[in-house]
Amino acid sequence: MLRSVNQTYVLMNSPINPEKPLVWANISYNPQKRALVYNVIEPPLSPEEMEVFKEIKAKLQERLDIDFGTGGKFQQEFLIKKTYEFLDYFGYVLTPEQLEKVIYYIVRDFIGLDNVEPLMHLSLIHI
Repeated sequence: MLRSVNQTYVLMNSPINPEKPLVWANISYNPQKRALVYNVIEPPLSPEEMEVFKEIKAKLQERLDIDFGTGGKFQQEFLIKKTYEFLDYFGYVLTPEQLEKVIYYIVRDFIGLDNVEPLMHLSLIHI
């Protein structure tokens, strides 16, 4: 029975387009491990997108003296606004898809729990 498990479902939607799924979870049986494996599927960043993400993240960290730890809606909106401003100020031109991915990772890393954040959206996890 476990060997036939292969389910994929939405964990998180885009921070700039709340109707669009962006992060997925997949649970499937791994025959080598003889167990169910849970995989988080985040949008991949191209090398260029990764470079933009790292540079903008570093610039935000240098210039913003704000604790985003509470992760409220205001903090997310402020961070997205500042990301847009920094992208514009430093002359980055991104497609809507690239922008969505870069902002997702910025929000995830500043307000969320970095790469653990998607797991916190799993309904089976209780804090």
